[in-house]
Formats: sequence, structure tokens, C-alpha cells
Amino acid sequence: MARLTNKKRAQVNKQLWERANNSHRQRWQNLSQKGFDFYLNEQLSKKEVDALEEAGMPTFTINRITPIVEIMKYFATANNPRWKAVGATGDDVDVAQVHSDIADYCWYLSNGKSLYSQVALDALTKGIGYFLVDVDRDADRGMGEVKFSRIEPYDIYVDPASRDFLFRDATFVMIRKNLSRSSLINMLPDHAAKIKKVAKGTEIVSYSQRDTADSFSTQPEDITMGVNLEAEDDDIIAYYETYAKKKFAYRNVFIRVKPSPAELELIKEQVAEKISDFQKEIEVGLIEKEIQLTDAVESGEMIPERAKLELERARKMATQAVEEQRMQLESQAQEAASTIKQQVMREEDFQLLSSNPETAKNIVEAVKFYENRIVLTCTAGDDTFLYEYTLPINEYPIVPIPYMYSGTPYPMSAVVPLIGKQQEIN
Repeated sequence: MARLTNKKRAQVNKQLWERANNSHRQRWQNLSQKGFDFYLNEQLSKKEVDALEEAGMPTFTINRITPIVEIMKYFATANNPRWKAVGATGDDVDVAQVHSDIADYCWYLSNGKSLYSQVALDALTKGIGYFLVDVDRDADRGMGEVKFSRIEPYDIYVDPASRDFLFRDATFVMIRKNLSRSSLINMLPDHAAKIKKVAKGTEIVSYSQRDTADSFSTQPEDITMGVNLEAEDDDIIAYYETYAKKKFAYRNVFIRVKPSPAELELIKEQVAEKISDFQKEIEVGLIEKEIQLTDAVESGEMIPERAKLELERARKMATQAVEEQRMQLESQAQEAASTIKQQVMREEDFQLLSSNPETAKNIVEAVKFYENRIVLTCTAGDDTFLYEYTLPINEYPIVPIPYMYSGTPYPMSAVVPLIGKQQEIN
């Protein structure tokens, strides 16, 4: 398969959004938007208001939905969530506590309680709320911090075939925003030159049935232009972030790490000491052998020539035994000093490592396996590619909080079942 050019990748990213924004997604957003309008007291259409005014009837509404939603939100967010990591075994308790403290710190750093309240409100009024867990690379003077943030539910487009409660089985999860050119440049200063060339194209579609001129509220879709620092009108351009789950080949490699030169020198000293002791023992054995042979000759049990031959043979075997002992001790010492290091690496890195004969002979075992990684592709406009990289995680950093899960990426809100009753009251 040919590698896509950057322009083609950007075009594919937009086409992916167009396919995700199908009739089911639009119908869901239309109904969800109606529930959100009712929560904001936008409960009468322009036609209904005109009809009431012509009949001399009052046009105010007795809003029962907003108080109910606010009470539900209060009880859902009254307590600040606490993070608790549990160790698998008893000796993991301290490590688990460190993870709990880190999560609490990230939650505090992100003003998590306020985010939690807004995400809960999104779930109640729009059907679903979203957390984004991301790294702010510029925080802590470039050291980076993990932070939580909220994503507007209507900016999220999920693989329509997903059936998992947390969208873990989705092929992709996309964020599509309409941003002013200046704010996008400020958000991504490294790509300012590319962003300046993006053609204007808002493609803003309204899903609300309210009359914006007489509306009680101003909503994001009402904002169709931006203002730059020169106090001039700024273009609104489409910005796409696509998180895709892809499998990559990895190797679980066990490598024998040889001792360092200093460790080798210490091994030689230890071996030399043991060999010296062994050699002394052998020499004593030879003296004892010589005495036994001399006694045998004097007693007439052995002729002098046989005694001389046996003594030479014993000396030769002693020399051979010392050499074999030396080799065995050196081998055992090096084997004991060598350690087996376990390392997980990508298939490409393993192939590069194993291509070197010196390192290949130290590979004890290499188990191949496949693991998911999240690939983030960011584009702007119709055909402007910004960047792409692979995140070191295997699940989406976007966490959905649905209210009434329907088995699809299109859950229902708490307001939708109340719309009919509110219309009856009105």
C-alpha cells in the first residue's frame, strides 16, 4: 500500500468526519440540542410564540426542567471524586498510594471539581459528557503536566459501529472544532505558517429550532466570526483531531548483559584465588602419590620404571585438572555475573538489534506480540496536514460519561423524556 502524502492524509481526515457525521449522528444531535434548548428555557418556537400573541395569551413558560436538572447535578457532584489505586499484592501498597497521590494532584491541577460539574451537566442535558486526559507539554517550564479537560459533546464524532460503553472498541474517535485562525495559531505556534494558508470554510450547521434573534441564550453555533489582535474580523476554520486505535508489532526481548571490564577484573581475581587453592591441593596430592610409589618400590611391589611412569602420568593429569578447573571457574563466574534484562521494543528496533552479530548472540529469547497504540492525526481545513504521532497508550484518552446509554455512540439525555410533559404544561 502506497504511503499517503500529507495533503491526502488531511483530505482523508475530513472525509472521515463526513462519514462519522451521518444521518444517525445528525438525528441524535438534533434531539439532543432540543433537550439542551429546553434546559436553557428555549421551549417555544417562533411560530408558537406568534400564535400565542395573536390569541392574546401569555408567552412565558413554567419551566420545570431546569430545576430538576440542577438538583440532579447537585447530587451527582456534591462530593469531589477521590482517586484510589489498589495494589494487586501486599507489597504493592506503597506503589498504589503513589499512583493515587499523582492522580489527585493531576485532578487538583486541572480544577477537576469544576470540570466534573460541567461534564455531569453535559451528560444530563446533552446525553453525554467527555473528559480528555492530555499532557500539557509547556506546563512546569517545559517539563509537562498531565491534565484533565472537558470536550464539548457536539465536537466529538465516534465510529458509528462502536458498541462499548467507553468506546474502547471504536476504530476512531474524532474531535472537530470550529476555531478562529488566530486562536488556532496561538494554540499551535509551531505550525503557524501552515495555519495561515488554510482556506476559510466554516461549514457551521444549526441544529436548534429556536429563533436566534429573540433567543434567551447565545450558543456556540451562533458565533460565526472571530476577532484578531488587530481588531479585525478573523476567519473561522475547521480543526480536526483524530485518535485512531492501531495494532503494532512488539517484541518481549530477554537479553544477556555481560559484565563490565571492572567486573571482569574482579572475576579474574576471584578465579585466580580459587585456582591457587586448587593447585596447592593438587601439589599435595602429587607429593602423597610420590611417597606411595616410593614405598611400593622399596617393598618390592613395583619396579622403579613403573613408579616413574605412574608419577609422570599423575603430574600430567594434575596439570590438565588445574587447567580444566580454571576454565570451569571462569565460565561459572561470568555466567553468574551476567544478568538477563527484559525489554519491550518495537519490531523495527528488534530487527535492527538482531542484525548485529555481536548483540544477536546475547539474545536469549524474543517473544513477538501485538499491542494497540493510539495514533493522533491533526489537520486543519480541507487539505492542510499539521502533525501526526503515536501516543504511548493503548486506550483512548477521551473518557465518555453517557447518561442513558443506548448501546451506540448516541445516548439519551435526562431532558429528552421530559420534553413532552413540559410541552403539555406550556
